[in-house]
Amino acid sequence: TVQDLTTQVNTNKETVQDLTTQLKVSQETMQDLTTQFKDSQETVEGIITMMKEQEHATVNSRQKDNNDTTKDQMESRVFAPVLYNAGLGTSATHLFFDATCESGFISVHFNLACIQPEM
Repeated sequence: TVQDLTTQVNTNKETVQDLTTQLKVSQETMQDLTTQFKDSQETVEGIITMMKEQEHATVNSRQKDNNDTTKDQMESRVFAPVLYNAGLGTSATHLFFDATCESGFISVHFNLACIQPEM
């Protein structure tokens, strides 16, 4: 009947409106997650830059203090900083692992490890 069809059309319109609302919420959530990922990426890049600067400063400081020490002995005394990135799986912990590994730092993430050979 026409009345049944009209009811069905109205129900379908409401369903489409609900799905449209859910889609908008999902898009906003995706935008938020993208922003968080970019922020995490910038944070990791900043930490890596800081670690490299700290390592460079440590080497320079030790070289000034130990002018008689050979380069090989000097390198054996330089210690990289220890960083922890604890997260629940939503805070780019794997990105942090990949970034530090690519930058030449010893890195561990759950059951993965990255140990770079001496350069």
